[in-house]
Amino acid sequence: MNISCCDNDDKLLLSAICKGDSRAFDCLFRKYYADLVMFCGRFLQRKEDCEDVVQSVFLILWKSRAKMNDVLNIKQWLLRSTQNSCLNKLNHQTVVQRYSADYLLLMPYFSEDYSSNTLLYSDLVKLVASAEATLGEKEAEVWNMSRHKGMKYAEIAAALGISVRTVEDRVARAKNHFRRTLDRYWSTVLFLFLFMD
Repeated sequence: MNISCCDNDDKLLLSAICKGDSRAFDCLFRKYYADLVMFCGRFLQRKEDCEDVVQSVFLILWKSRAKMNDVLNIKQWLLRSTQNSCLNKLNHQTVVQRYSADYLLLMPYFSEDYSSNTLLYSDLVKLVASAEATLGEKEAEVWNMSRHKGMKYAEIAAALGISVRTVEDRVARAKNHFRRTLDRYWSTVLFLFLFMD
């Protein structure tokens, strides 16, 4: 089977991986890597730890590829393996003893149906992009300069010929718009903004 990264079907990719197709593995890696790193961020504080865990999960997948024929849902397997690896890491660091009870209660994605209930990074990016598209013109301009171009408020004020206070007000209105539009996901959106800086 000749797999290209255009083949996004998980079953086809997994079938090819089971046969040792490294290109299919690369496609699956690229498809889920960012999602899984973001998912790890719900457990671990350091981005480097998240990346290490996800790379280890993919390494396990590749080394165990001959035994993966029984896996029905590779996305679910990846999420479960990533979650288990994160919890093992927390347990190893003894942090889980202090935080696990309260932390796990706050995590609705610990249900059995990972594939339909888990909000992945790529889903969140789409939600944020959709909310950005409905920002007012002035708020969108300032938000884009601040968030996407990395400009400081004083730089934005100088570029637009407005006061820093006006920039602050427009950014605040943009954040309020996100809070209203993405109310259900607000804490995760805040995490996205912090985590991806």
